[in-house]
Amino acid sequence: MGWPSRGAASVAAPSLWRASVVAAGTGESREDMGAAYRSCVHYIGEANPDRFPTGEEYEEAKRRYPQPLWSDELSAMLAYEEGTSDEEYEASWIT
Repeated sequence: MGWPSRGAASVAAPSLWRASVVAAGTGESREDMGAAYRSCVHYIGEANPDRFPTGEEYEEAKRRYPQPLWSDELSAMLAYEEGTSDEEYEASWIT
């Protein structure tokens, strides 16, 4: 759920691209910091469960939504070309 940025997690970008659930990190001024690693989600969720999903909530979301938004890069590109990618992307967010 979401595109990994070219930030600190860019090394994992290929695996995150195919993920069905991605926790998106933001800074204090709400700037995109990219996708959070699973271990980070668990740590931050335990340290601050009122502001971030717990590890259990993250794992449950992955079980509930096992398929990625687009099945492959071609599907994502077609959605972009058809002008539906933004709407599909926004609708996929879990808050």
